[in-house]
Amino acid sequence: MLPIGPALGLLLATIATGCSSVTPNRNPVGEPFPTVRGTSLAGADWTLPGDLAGAPALLLIGYVQNAQFDLDRWMVGIDQLGIEVRYYEIPTIDGLVPGLFAGSIDGGMRRGIPEELWGGVITVYGDADRIVALTGDENPNNGRIALLDGDGRIVWFHDRGFSPLHLRQLADAVRALTPPATEPASTDPASTGPASTDAASTWPQWRGPSRDGHSAGAPWPTSLDDDVLREQWRVELGPGYGGPIVTKDRVFTVETEDKRDEVVRAFDRATGRRLWETRWPGAMKVPFFAARNGSWIRSTPAWDGEHLFVAGMRDVLACLDGSTGDVVWRVDLADRYEATRPAFGCVSSPLVDGDHVYLQAAGGVVKLDKRSGESVWRGLVDGGGMQGSAFSSPLLTTLAGRRQLVVQSRKELVGLDPESGARLWGTPIKAFRGMNILTPTVDDGRLFTSAHSGRAQAFSIVPDEAGTGLTPQRQWDNKLQAYMSTPIVIDGHAYLHLRNRRFACVELATGAIRWITSKPFGHYWSLVGRDGRILALDQDGTLRLIDASPERFTLLAERVVAERDTWAHLAVAGDQLFVRAIDGLVAYRLGAPATR
Repeated sequence: MLPIGPALGLLLATIATGCSSVTPNRNPVGEPFPTVRGTSLAGADWTLPGDLAGAPALLLIGYVQNAQFDLDRWMVGIDQLGIEVRYYEIPTIDGLVPGLFAGSIDGGMRRGIPEELWGGVITVYGDADRIVALTGDENPNNGRIALLDGDGRIVWFHDRGFSPLHLRQLADAVRALTPPATEPASTDPASTGPASTDAASTWPQWRGPSRDGHSAGAPWPTSLDDDVLREQWRVELGPGYGGPIVTKDRVFTVETEDKRDEVVRAFDRATGRRLWETRWPGAMKVPFFAARNGSWIRSTPAWDGEHLFVAGMRDVLACLDGSTGDVVWRVDLADRYEATRPAFGCVSSPLVDGDHVYLQAAGGVVKLDKRSGESVWRGLVDGGGMQGSAFSSPLLTTLAGRRQLVVQSRKELVGLDPESGARLWGTPIKAFRGMNILTPTVDDGRLFTSAHSGRAQAFSIVPDEAGTGLTPQRQWDNKLQAYMSTPIVIDGHAYLHLRNRRFACVELATGAIRWITSKPFGHYWSLVGRDGRILALDQDGTLRLIDASPERFTLLAERVVAERDTWAHLAVAGDQLFVRAIDGLVAYRLGAPATR
């Protein structure tokens, strides 16, 4: 429940003004909700219903102080009945005088509401008359409960006070708007991850819907100014390098707390309201020479539409119910396979495909049944510990007409049979202390990788001489040395952050280096591409918007989006950006400036 009962009370106790006239009540079902501007207690500007588009939303509208008692009953009922819908309290204050004191009124409300819930209270002042005209304000002690569909049209409305009967009617109306969950499945033989019913609006795994760093959606603006990139909400978190997972209505995060527990949290995507948390003992300490990078969880989870798969530092893989946070199963892979635990912690991010989950862990690569956690196979065993245990993450793709799991171990690039785990081909990749960190990159049938103190290389996978197997053929190599940042591929060119902290563009067909920046940046970039542009989140908290052109490096805009380090991968879902700093998560909306 949102403990926001003081909202209207604090607001209306502060002012002694109101409308002398009364607007007759009316039933607005079937009508579009009027466009109004408001501001959440978290400071984010909202345009309703536009900012709620794409999914159902419930508005709990109150006109006077006493309406809060009614709204509280609705919110308790919604939570107890488990109605899965985004809901917001909308204190709607008509008249000139309240608008003049909006800052003081909102400040009073903030003092009575926990900060993590501020995003769910949106006050409307100047446009309040539009809402009143829609619903009427007779019997103002009753809240106005309006359920909107994804297009902002009112499909259910109630203004006669809370009752269990009407709560059940609301639940039925929500279910009618929400299609039943379907089992995600890969239908494309070249699929690199779980299928998504709406890839443009989610970020379900490491590097996004297709595990390649690309995000579908409307073209990005050429500016990152405050009126274009607008903060929606923020929450404080413990340290962690795992990137946020974004679903239709939720955001999942991972962290290490008090150097002891690994914690998974779920937040409402629109408001940042915390929905649940799950924890287990799972921390470990990395070697002293790596201590500056922290001893906290590193892997980015994976989402299959129903369950969240989380890999902890100690090679423990857990499956959680995304609705409740309940642990469905949890497997200590190091114990199961009697493997040495990874000295630097589990770094690989799980990959879900069909009924199975893949992970580079337990001193090799494992495939588990995602429903039960039972083992299917273990391959490419390297012993784990200090010299084994991969720093990379697996990729499913089709090469030479054969679907395969491509993995990069500490020493080599390998293709495995997804069904059996058998080795199909492999080639050595030299790197300083085995720091092969990049996720393998595929473009036009070729594989690209680059390593610390090694070289950038491209391979094609072809039938071997006997015609019974596959073998890699190096197409080219060059001097570029990557480190931790997996490149983004756009129109046959890889855009790559280098070990020397420069940014480079290489033509994948030939290996020709098109350009390298003269200026160094931070130590790590996570890269997301869309429509010929790149969003690059620097480890130092700077977000850069770059034109993806092989002709020259063109920086379109940059802006600091976090005060602390941002090693976790940027998540982009629709017009929202989610930035995981070492101490928290911030949600932004990126789009053209709002106009009235």
